[in-house]
Amino acid sequence: MNMISKKVATGFLAIALIAGCQTGSNSSDPLDDMGPLDSVSIDEGGGALLEEPGLQSSLQKRFSDLPLPVGVVEDFDRTYIFESKKLQIGRMVYRIKASVSEVARFYIREAARNDWRLDSVLQADGAELVFRKPGKRLQVMIRESGIARGSLLIIHLTPETGADN
Repeated sequence: MNMISKKVATGFLAIALIAGCQTGSNSSDPLDDMGPLDSVSIDEGGGALLEEPGLQSSLQKRFSDLPLPVGVVEDFDRTYIFESKKLQIGRMVYRIKASVSEVARFYIREAARNDWRLDSVLQADGAELVFRKPGKRLQVMIRESGIARGSLLIIHLTPETGADN
């Protein structure tokens, strides 16, 4: 290899290394890719739109208007449910092999499809989403499970404070 070829090859290698460093991420924080919380705005109607399909909705649900992603595994020891004709209350605990971001995206998209209005989003030690509909409040907490890849999903369904039930 002549001197010019070596210089050209070295130049291409340097450009490739620089480009690779600029696109890589050194962050180990799983919330850095929390796209939905960065890109979602809560409009006046309480709706939120996401472009990605993400996790799919399960047909097995504890409550008909409460979405659950496919692949959740319920922790029966930490779950309680009460349902009557006039009242629905529950704390449902699940594990899922999906990231905090994937689960948050699912709830922002699917809750709107079930007439829930996104009320607030808290991004700290995972994600906490609060949804409301007449007479009901839905709190969705998503945390890293700490066991392999996956998340802990804790859902609280309660009557809306001050609502007649």
